[in-house]
Amino acid sequence: MIVPNAPLPVPDSVVNIALTATDHAVANGIFWIATIIVTVAVIYALLDWRKNGSPIPLLLIVGGTAANLAEPFVDIAAGCWHPAIGQHTIFELMGRPMPLWLFPTYIASFGVQAMATYVGFRGSVSARAMWLWYLVPIASDIVLEICLLNFSDNLYIYYGNQPLIVAGFPLFWAPINALGVFFPVVVVSLLTPFIRGWKLILVPFFTPLLYAAVMGATGLPSSIAINSNLPNGVVQLAGIVSTLLALAIVHCCIRVVAEDSPYNVRKLLRSA
Repeated sequence: MIVPNAPLPVPDSVVNIALTATDHAVANGIFWIATIIVTVAVIYALLDWRKNGSPIPLLLIVGGTAANLAEPFVDIAAGCWHPAIGQHTIFELMGRPMPLWLFPTYIASFGVQAMATYVGFRGSVSARAMWLWYLVPIASDIVLEICLLNFSDNLYIYYGNQPLIVAGFPLFWAPINALGVFFPVVVVSLLTPFIRGWKLILVPFFTPLLYAAVMGATGLPSSIAINSNLPNGVVQLAGIVSTLLALAIVHCCIRVVAEDSPYNVRKLLRSA
């Protein structure tokens, strides 16, 4: 069966899954936890704006909000389905209904973490510190997704030939999702000296657009494997390649931003 308006077929066994009472309880819990995190982060960003005179941390949270629009594209490529039966839908795009609980969770994941990373990059930041800032969203994504997948019945489902599955979660998505937080912050950090006045309105667009870009660039091998009948060995290799591509991009970013790197472009831009 092909889901109406969806560009790729989704198996009947997945489409016909309905949310259970347990799923709703987990969804409500993560909705309120994420909402509290976002609220605290917005208050911090407003205070930071008043103290430092820059709205960029707040605008990165707005960018995380806009990143919700990327989820349907990611789900199609990643073989992920949010059950529509019994779902509290906030919007639908490309035949993919998006649940209400995901909205603040996305803001917390891609907005709040981006804000925190940007604040961490402000001033002098070493290569080691940058790697740690990249590892934080990796760890949070793994913990969050494994918990959601294992403490619920059908809150969301990964289908197809998924590489590197651990406890129901395709691990290769953690470094890609973390790159979706990390890479926009690197770009904004490099361009901060030039982002003034009306140009500030561009900041919220960085996260959704650059996340989509790095997801496509690094997730392509795995997306091909997920939506194919390739042998298991090739599928697992695709997941490894996607992970290595994400790490390679992070390595390049650190080389041009870290204060202890001989290729520190940010120092040159500051003096421009």
